Amino acid sequence: GVMSDKKQLEAVKEYTELVLTPEFNHGPVWWRSYFKPAGYPGDFEIMNYVYDWQREGADVYGQLIHRIGLDVSECIATRMQVVRKVIGDVVRARANGSPVNILSLGCGSAREIQLHLADPEAPNASVVFTLIDQEENALGYAYDKAYPLTLSAKPQAKVRALNVSFTEVLRGGKWLEDLGPQDMIYSVGLIDYLVDKRARALAERLFERLAPGGLLIVGNMNETELSNLWPMEFITDWHLYYRTEPEMLAWTANMKGKRAWTETDSTGRVRLLFVRKEE
Repeated sequence: GVMSDKKQLEAVKEYTELVLTPEFNHGPVWWRSYFKPAGYPGDFEIMNYVYDWQREGADVYGQLIHRIGLDVSECIATRMQVVRKVIGDVVRARANGSPVNILSLGCGSAREIQLHLADPEAPNASVVFTLIDQEENALGYAYDKAYPLTLSAKPQAKVRALNVSFTEVLRGGKWLEDLGPQDMIYSVGLIDYLVDKRARALAERLFERLAPGGLLIVGNMNETELSNLWPMEFITDWHLYYRTEPEMLAWTANMKGKRAWTETDSTGRVRLLFVRKEE
């Protein structure tokens, strides 16, 4: 209820950070979320905490608080598993001899690609994964984990990494055109940082880069009663835009020849927009 009142919002945030944040910061995932040592929230190390689900913390209390943070952040892992399944479906459906092109924008640690490449049941098809992120450390980590799997498990697959700044992502430009048409483009941890106008413009730009029959997936924190708004906004000062299905579907209004729908992950805290381009 305080979100629409700037003075109340600032007061509640200040009080929460004085009273609760120091207690929660004993848990490593909370500490990193609040202090943001990479210079921005949601870096790939936070993603890895959630994916790996390890016991972290200097003492039992720290480990307990860290575990609570992993529960709060579970939707990071569940949305990744949704994308991982779709990657497998796309590769199976579009592998016809020519390479399948898949682009991840704001790739982070790209765990879904690592899991796909390591999965013995996933097809060993010709596929090119393009990883894009503004953080060199994230790209380096993702590439170092994925590339060896293209040699040992999926020799027909290729992985390439592109360091593109956040500003360049919003502007689009030649770097995006040079990648060529993509069979799948996904971005599940970027657009919920953007105001609606920029989110819509980026979604439209990505849709344009799809090959006929290609699929765009955009993830955004879901506006729901049990969303992550309170712990993220008030305890860790991690600001995101929480959106509804109509708000996300509205981004597709100007997309020609599309079929659009949304789904939520198993926690209900992330909403995924799917946009299929006509053949």
